[in-house]
Amino acid sequence: MASTSANGRVPALTAGATPGYTRPALGGEPGQRVPSGEMWGGWSTGFAISATLLAGVGLYGLAGYWIDRLVGTPKVFTAVGMLLGAGLGIYIVYLRYGRERENRR
Repeated sequence: MASTSANGRVPALTAGATPGYTRPALGGEPGQRVPSGEMWGGWSTGFAISATLLAGVGLYGLAGYWIDRLVGTPKVFTAVGMLLGAGLGIYIVYLRYGRERENRR
């Protein structure tokens, strides 16, 4: 067994013939066929959550900007709209994805 210390008692992280500290490649092991649905499985959920949060902030921020222009206030409603959109976006993500995990238990 290899050692990283001068006294030779502590094993190295790369010791041994097996790659125990190396993560497998995204596409799986060489020569092993991975179904296409499993390889990118979590990406669609991540993009959906990101889009929901960004859309909430953007749409409510835009509505606040429109109200600011209508009333003549200096970006007060824009900030309120963006905060409201962020809060509602988080709530919608919780309703779609958070409850799903609670019901599986």
